[in-house]
Amino acid sequence: MPKPEIHYSHSFGMGFWIEEDGRLMSCPAFENGSFDIENAIAVSEWDDPSVYTPEHLLVLAQVAQICTLKRDYVNIGYYAEKFRSVSV
Repeated sequence: MPKPEIHYSHSFGMGFWIEEDGRLMSCPAFENGSFDIENAIAVSEWDDPSVYTPEHLLVLAQVAQICTLKRDYVNIGYYAEKFRSVSV
């Protein structure tokens, strides 16, 4: 399977993507635009979600949607290439 494409959120200062098992993952972003994958954590395991405003939660819902679309786009390309030679 292809590697997930990471979406950067300015609101959170973090990168987000969907893992193969379907979990929404997050990791800190460096100032140079790269991501600290070593410290990735599932959003469901964040310590205290009560610190986020309703606006942050709306942005997080949008981030999850973007990550899902990116994952599906990457997977469609992967499978299209993998099965390109198969005739119907």
